[in-house]
Amino acid sequence: PRLQRVVAALPGGFDIQALVDAIHQSLPWRFRQAIGLEFGSDSSLSLSLDSDMLEEVPPEPEVGGSWDCFEVLGGPDDGLWIDVRPGLRLGRHSTRPKADVRLFQGSQCRATGVSRLHVEVLDGDRIRAHRRCPGLLGATHSGPLDAGAEVTLQAGDIVRLGAGVALCARRDSRGALR
Repeated sequence: PRLQRVVAALPGGFDIQALVDAIHQSLPWRFRQAIGLEFGSDSSLSLSLDSDMLEEVPPEPEVGGSWDCFEVLGGPDDGLWIDVRPGLRLGRHSTRPKADVRLFQGSQCRATGVSRLHVEVLDGDRIRAHRRCPGLLGATHSGPLDAGAEVTLQAGDIVRLGAGVALCARRDSRGALR
């Protein structure tokens, strides 16, 4: 979804640099900070949100407070916005689904580390990890979330589900795609 939106918004005859710049700007600010895209780092682009990468990331000026959707970062669903409500369950696609929102549906990609029921939205901006989440980059908490852990998220916080897939809590005034 992200790449489709970015390409559709670019003027005809765009060059590769315009595409790269547009993709960069479409990523959440805190995510760009965590992978070094805002610091002028020479590190390679990676979706690994290991706890040592999550240190000393300045807060995003326009984040904080409540959120009402997730933006998927990475994987075949990258850029997908998902409306949230208490009780919403997210996980990977399966022939025996346990989640309301199933990532990797219709994809041949392996959902390494993402379980059929991985995260559940609770009330009051809280989530519960049904399976271990290897990384959380948040305003009030950073590091892994063990299975069963509950945490309050703020807009802009990022929860890594598995290899190359994360969710960013967002405020979405334009309505989510799903």
